[in-house]
Amino acid sequence: MEELAQNGELTSARFLEASRPEDAPTHNLFEWNDSLAAERYRLQQATIAINSVEVQIVNESNASVISQAAFVNVVSKAPARSGSFTPIEVALSDENMRSALLLNALNELKAFRRKYSQLSELADVFFEIKKIEQAS
Repeated sequence: MEELAQNGELTSARFLEASRPEDAPTHNLFEWNDSLAAERYRLQQATIAINSVEVQIVNESNASVISQAAFVNVVSKAPARSGSFTPIEVALSDENMRSALLLNALNELKAFRRKYSQLSELADVFFEIKKIEQAS
C-alpha cells in the first residue's frame, strides 16, 4: 500500500490490480471465485440498504425533526445475533441489547479517535470520548 501511495495514488482499483497475481502478498485478502464474490457483494449491498433506512422523530413542542437509524446491528457475544438487524426501539428497550449497542458505540468512538487523532481541532471531541470511556 505504501508503495502504491508513493508511486501515484493508493486507490482501491490499484490495490486490487496489485493483488491479482497469485504470488502477491495481498492476494489472499480477496475472494477470486466470481460466484462467491458476487454473492458477498450483494450481501454488502443488502447491509447498506438496511443501514440507510431512517426514521424521523418529530418533537412537536419545538417543531424539530431528528433522523435516526431504523435498524441497528447489535453485535454481542451471542453468535446467533451476528449479522442480524433489530429495530432501534427494540434494541433500546432491551437491557442486554442496549448495553451491547452502547459497547458498539464506544468501540466506534475509539475507532474515530484513532483515525482522526492527528486533528487538533477535534481535541474537545476526544476529551469527551475519554470521559465517556471512564464513565463506562
